[in-house]
Amino acid sequence: MSGFDFTVLGSSQEGFPNVVMESLARGVPVVSTAVGGVLELIADGVHGRLVPFGDVDAMAGAIMWMIEHPEERRRMGEAGRERMAKEFSTERMIAATEAIYEELLSGRSPAAP
Repeated sequence: MSGFDFTVLGSSQEGFPNVVMESLARGVPVVSTAVGGVLELIADGVHGRLVPFGDVDAMAGAIMWMIEHPEERRRMGEAGRERMAKEFSTERMIAATEAIYEELLSGRSPAAP
């Protein structure tokens, strides 16, 4: 995947797509439809490009933009890698899970991660 220039996801609906997380973790920006959990992973113009589902012209335009802007594409890939390392690392998930268990054991209501 790290050999890709970018990833394309054209789904009509998504949960929390692994392909997007894997791409970003490898520094590969994403062109995707703006559906479901994709919106929680990609900020348009920061980690990739988002387009409305069903808008073929917008998808084609976003793909062409990626092809024509290699420096911005690399910047988006690096921003994605940094975000995944910071917000979705194994260490962070373990710490958040431990915090929930500690709060539950103490009788307090769990705080949002």
